[in-house]
This record gives sequence, C-alpha cells and structure tokens, in this order.
Amino acid sequence: MKFNKIILIIITSLIIVVVVWDINREYTVYPNTIDITNIDVTDNFINVKGEFNGSAVWYEGYKTKYDNGNLYITILGLKLAPASKGSINISIPNNFGKIDAIYLTGDRNNDDILIWPKN
Repeated sequence: MKFNKIILIIITSLIIVVVVWDINREYTVYPNTIDITNIDVTDNFINVKGEFNGSAVWYEGYKTKYDNGNLYITILGLKLAPASKGSINISIPNNFGKIDAIYLTGDRNNDDILIWPKN
C-alpha cells in the first residue's frame, strides 16, 4: 500500500513537471493571431507595434530572416503565461540593406503574411 502511494506521488510529480515545462516553453506565434498596428521602416531601425488578438500569449521575443529584399519576422511567445502581455513593440536594427517587403511568418512556409508595404 505504501509502495503504491510512492509510485502515485512520483507519477503525479512527473506530470506536473512536464505540464509546467510545456507551459513555459517558447513557441512560434501564428501570424494570423497578431494584429499589426504600426510599422516604421528607416535606414537605422524597423519598428513594429501590434497586439495579440484573442489569445493569452506572453510576448517573449522575435527572430528575423532576410532573403533577397524580404524580411521575415517570427514572433515568439509563451503559452498560458502568468499574465497576458498582449502587445508587441519591437525595434529591429536595420542591418539588412534594401527592404522591399516585410512578412510575419510562422512555422510553415504558407504562414507568411505581408505586413509592409500595405497595398
């Protein structure tokens, strides 16, 4: 009987550790859950402001990729964060040279959304 309680405590503890780890793991936010409110592109910086739309996401950071005049921005977040930090306000140093277009991107190629220039 005592052995069963010890096994139950160990299994429950492992489950809690896995759930907490998954909640606090950084992930790529889907571009269609982000509303971009302002983009300012200068020779020195690319400033992007936006909001998460309807998702409890904690903004964690961003990654960029530059390819032949196109800048791809991936927004990173945390799932089920302790409090919602639903706004994005990033300033990216413009070390890319000529920028023809800026895209929000996700994990898949077809996730790309053109955010600048707006037609």
